[in-house]
Amino acid sequence: MMVAEQFQAAWDQTLAWLKGSGRSAWDGYEIGQLLQRAGVKYNWRLIARTGDSDEHEWREAQMAWAAKLADLGAPESLLATVRAVE
Repeated sequence: MMVAEQFQAAWDQTLAWLKGSGRSAWDGYEIGQLLQRAGVKYNWRLIARTGDSDEHEWREAQMAWAAKLADLGAPESLLATVRAVE
């Protein structure tokens, strides 16, 4: 799977889980904010490829995304997908 496809798959699985989870609108908003932040950091990392700071910012965003999903009770398979994004 191409790098961008990994991210898109994790994004899509997150949204699919959220829609079927019965979580509150606020939880959906928080996940949306994290997805937006992760998307920006991920895309900038792919475009810039300038070094450790972009990698570090992406990994922080990725960890926040996975942590919030874990807090909301997302299945381990979804967490593994998010963590596996390169």
